[in-house]
Amino acid sequence: MPEEKTSEQIQESIIKDQLGRMFDGLQVDLTSFQNTVGAVGQILKDPRFEERNIGLDSDKIVAELNKASAITDKDKFVNTVFEVLRPVNEFKLKNPEIYEDVQAEYWTKAGGFTLLNERLSYGADDGVAHFHLAESRMVKHKLGEIFIDGLQKLAKVVKDDESIELITGTSHLLAREKFKQMLANEGFKLEELSEEEKQKYFAGDDREIWKASMTREAFLKRFGE
Repeated sequence: MPEEKTSEQIQESIIKDQLGRMFDGLQVDLTSFQNTVGAVGQILKDPRFEERNIGLDSDKIVAELNKASAITDKDKFVNTVFEVLRPVNEFKLKNPEIYEDVQAEYWTKAGGFTLLNERLSYGADDGVAHFHLAESRMVKHKLGEIFIDGLQKLAKVVKDDESIELITGTSHLLAREKFKQMLANEGFKLEELSEEEKQKYFAGDDREIWKASMTREAFLKRFGE
């Protein structure tokens, strides 16, 4: 019988798989990788991280990550970045709640989104309000509450901005049945992203990605006062 993997080995496998997808995306567009480096920098500079990693050279880690973007061999890239990020990943394993809070805050700002609550944010352009759900593993016990609270706050934005005609959300999370069902129960129309849209907005991401949408009228009726 094959030897059973330890939790550390499983976690390492997951991280390296993520880094592999990062490498694939890097070959198409540097933007996502640069945002990831920015997120790591945010973690490294956070006081809660620094007090647990006294003496760690955060500037050197960021510099090594930026240098790794020039690596053309996938395996070398994955192994190099994994080692560079080892202190960050160890912090994540020991302090998952803190890590997720800081990460959610960074990605909201980096994406140009406006925060609605601790995990839901939005951006509005060309008549569309697009909501974004940050990583929520550590708050999954109250995710439904967070989601509804955020959409109710978004409804106030939509009500005040008559140019918004459509409310949407797009993510690989929507490919998961629990998320898909949650949005369907709230009245959203769900559909898988076309290949053309995936290449435009999620280049290098081979995961299944779905889109949720609702008209202004239906959204305000459902979530407005």
